[in-house]
Amino acid sequence: MRKNPTKITLYIPDAYELYPDFVGENWKVDDVKKFAEKYNLTLEIKYEASTGAAGKIIKQSRTGKIVEGTSLSITVTKKEEAPKPDNNNNQDDGQ
Repeated sequence: MRKNPTKITLYIPDAYELYPDFVGENWKVDDVKKFAEKYNLTLEIKYEASTGAAGKIIKQSRTGKIVEGTSLSITVTKKEEAPKPDNNNNQDDGQ
């Protein structure tokens, strides 16, 4: 009796998740922190002075496939500080 070999084909889907568009989708910093924690990412938050609203994400370092354990940085706006008055304004004090 001859045995017929059985052929089994296993398909592994190329399934992976992609980084969201934190900038375009108006993500909040707290939500990005949770996202980084979920995917075991090292998150670096940079701040950039802006005349617009504070707390807006304006840059992200990664797009494409999420790889656990990598780093991710975002740049967030902060209010531009008003110049401090110069108390030593070089006026002649009469001396």
